[in-house]
Order: sequence, then structure tokens, then C-alpha cells
Amino acid sequence: MRKKILLTSVMMLAVMIIAAPFANKASAEEAKLDSKVNVKLNGVYNVWGISQNNFFFGANGPLAEKDDYIVQMLRLKLELADKDEDIKVVTRFDLAQGWWGVDNAGDQGFNGGQFHNKSTFFDFHVDHAYLDFKAPLVDGTRVAIGRMHFALGNKLVLDDDVDGMKISTTAGPGKITLSYGKFFEGDVGTGTCGTPVAPITSTCVPALGALNDRGNAGDSNMFIAQYDQALENGSFSAWYLYYSDQGTGDGTAYITNGLTYNRPRFTPQVSSLNIFGASVKYTLGQVTITAEGDYLSGKDDINNLTYNANRNDINNGTLDGATFYADLNYKINGQVNIGVKYGYGTGDKDQTGGKGNITKLKTQGFFYFTEVWEDSIMPDVAGITPQGLGAPNTQGYREFENTTAFQVYANYKPVKWMNLFASYSVMTATEMVTGFTGAGPNAIQSDKLGSEIDGVATIGLYSNLQLQARVGYFVPGEAAKLLVNGTNVGQNKKALEFKSTLTYKF
Repeated sequence: MRKKILLTSVMMLAVMIIAAPFANKASAEEAKLDSKVNVKLNGVYNVWGISQNNFFFGANGPLAEKDDYIVQMLRLKLELADKDEDIKVVTRFDLAQGWWGVDNAGDQGFNGGQFHNKSTFFDFHVDHAYLDFKAPLVDGTRVAIGRMHFALGNKLVLDDDVDGMKISTTAGPGKITLSYGKFFEGDVGTGTCGTPVAPITSTCVPALGALNDRGNAGDSNMFIAQYDQALENGSFSAWYLYYSDQGTGDGTAYITNGLTYNRPRFTPQVSSLNIFGASVKYTLGQVTITAEGDYLSGKDDINNLTYNANRNDINNGTLDGATFYADLNYKINGQVNIGVKYGYGTGDKDQTGGKGNITKLKTQGFFYFTEVWEDSIMPDVAGITPQGLGAPNTQGYREFENTTAFQVYANYKPVKWMNLFASYSVMTATEMVTGFTGAGPNAIQSDKLGSEIDGVATIGLYSNLQLQARVGYFVPGEAAKLLVNGTNVGQNKKALEFKSTLTYKF
């Protein structure tokens, strides 16, 4: 607790020093209020229709295997700044984010509702609201404080909107950013599990509280040190992230128990986490290389005695893992480019004990690899819709959790207003996927996740109005069936998705 208070105090002190009143160039008597404000407004309107077929591979009967729906989103970003942009206020909000035909206000299912209170029924929702200002007398330094976006690299390990602050300053040819984020998840009362016990177990039953982490008032805190540098033909970034959950005294952790959505089964609870990572993008002639690598280590201090309805992993308290991504793209000419992609994420060798596996902290699902297998822009975080097998109802993997993937792809631009994309992907499990029943994992195992063919046709109706037609065809392997349904029985269907989108950016 003292460590958390000290680190938070250091960040706040740094902000106060940088923005100290004595740094003002004029005294309070001489200062004049400049009422001129520069206003910048931009945004995006999306509407898309989706037809999902056989996402449970035929295990749940025909009525549960087909879902057709339409979604829309109007998102605005507003900036109010002084004439030199030394000080500005930034906010981003959704005015009309809706899932046509669905009213989730009364949904009280898993963890408060799978999509409960996620702005999927035409509601006003604020994503960002923060103050950003240039530090007085400190060249090249800016301070931001409020609710803003935190992301690292290609969004494999972190992609989330969090309350906190950032201090960015020039460092030689690059930039250093120090960030602090607070995941608010403590309760207003201590409940029946407010007093930590040793060892902490998940057998205690917390009292119902008003907020996420029932029974314990501790929050989760995140600290990031990041270095970014522009290269002559690309960019480089490196980072270190530390995360600590102070609210595990009730036998639950914010990740995963405080999230109001389903993660893949047998996921560890995160008490603390370290992430070391780096990414690079570089173009040499007609070849562009994009790559990222991350190593993760941490602790799961909650001594699970059960699997908590197959939600959590049983481990020895140690977490580690890694993820890697590479994209090699070759530009043949102005109309055609081809490429190969590779993705790797570690898995858990044993859900009954040993080390627990971790490949990320928290993401919104905006990393794209395939249409069906893991594409997961989620209502659980950003208030949009479930897409792909990473959705909370199917509980598939997101990004490269326990996945080794290989993809070949091609882009063809027959005319300036059209682009055609096609890809073929093969996915295997890095560690064996086990089947499960209500009691937990069983003896059935496989590493064959499946293969997928995807196609996207993009038409530019205007320079800022775009129409897309997308299709994904996924052939599940036995491991995908075990992951989604727990069994390989009664599953003989291929997953198929059709999607059309209309996007206006302004």
C-alpha cells in the first residue's frame, strides 16, 4: 500500500513541479484572460451489417447458430485550445452507438450482463476527457491528465481507455513518456471478505457491493515508461509496464473477475504484472517490415481451490508468457502488394497447476488478424458488438493467446477507388487445448485450431466515404471445438461471416 501511495505521489509531484505557478511569465495582476479558443471537431460515422453462421460449429442447434444484426456508431472528437495550442481540452464521445433491435438495459446475466450498460442501446457515452498542456519553461514537454487512451505497439498487450496522466518530453532524437493509470475497481465497503487472509483463497463469498471488486476497496494501478523514435524510413518504440492490483483481499482480482465480460476459460487472475516490449516498422525499398515482441511476468496471489465455473486457472502463483508478431510486406507495383504474417503467443501447459500463462494486460480487440477466428471489437470494452470467435459468448482467444499463426495475403488495386484484399491463415495452439466439463478440464486434448480464408473489397465512394464488403470462412480444428464448447462431439459445421460496412470520416 505504501509503495502504491509513494509511486502515485511521485507522479503527482512531477506534474505540480512542471506546472508550478512561478513559471508564469507574468504576475497575476498583469495576466489577461485570452477568450479566443480554437475549436477542432472531427469524427466518424459507421453502419455495418453482420451475418454470423455456425460460430458454435453446429453444437447448439440451428437456432443458436445464426445471428444477423446491424450496428451503427457516431463518434466525435472535440478539441478546445488556445491560439498556440499550449493548452487544450480534448474529449471523445459516442452520440448514437446502437445495436439495432437489441435493448440490453435489462440484461442481468453473467457478471452484471454480457453487454449490460455498454452503450449498445443508443446512449451518450464519453470515452475520453482530458487536459493537455505544454509545461512552462520546459521545452519539448507536455502534460496530460484525465481519461485518455493508453496503448503500446500494435495493441497486442495494452489497448484501453484509463483514468490517469502522462508526461512526455524530448530525449535526444526521440521522446520519453511516463504514464500512470488507475483502474478504478474498489468497493465503497469492505463486505465479508474485506480482511485479507493467508493464503488468500477464492472460497470466501464476498458481500454484494456497488462496484466491480466486491468486498475490497483497493484499486489497480499501472505505470509505464516508453521511448519512441522516428527513423528515416520507419519508427521504433520500447516500453516497460508495471501493473499492481491492490484489491485481491476478497479472493478476486480485477483481471479477470472485475471485467463485465467473459475471457477465455481457465484464465489466471492478475495480482501484479511486468511487461517488457518493443516494436519496429521499417521500409527498405519495396519491402516494409513490422514486428513486435513482448515478455510478461507476474503473480497470481489468489490461491484458487476451484476453477470458478471454468473461468480461472489454477496455478502455483507465478505468471509468465510472451507474444511476437511480424508482418513482411512486398510492394510489387502501385497496384499490387503481397505479404506474410506470423503471430505467436505462449499457452498454459497445465490448467491444474504449475505456472500460469499471460500474454497481455487489457485490450479492446482492435488488433486485426482474421475475420472470424479472433476479430473481436467488443461491447465489453468499447460498446460496439461481438465480432468473431473472440466474443464473450464463444470465449475464443484474442490476439495471439496460446496461438501460433501463419498468414499469406495480397492486396490488389485495379482502379484508384477500389482495393481488393485476400488472405489464407493457419492457426495451431502453442500448447494443447483441453476439453472441459462443469468440473474443469478433462483428458481430451488437441493443438489444431483451424484455418481461414478471408476477403475484403473496399470501394471509395468519395474521398472520405467508404463502402466495404467482407467475408470470412473458418474451418475449425479439434482444438477450436474444445476451446469454444468443451467437447468435440456434434460439431461438423464451418463458421462463416458476411459483413458490409459504410464509413464516413470527417
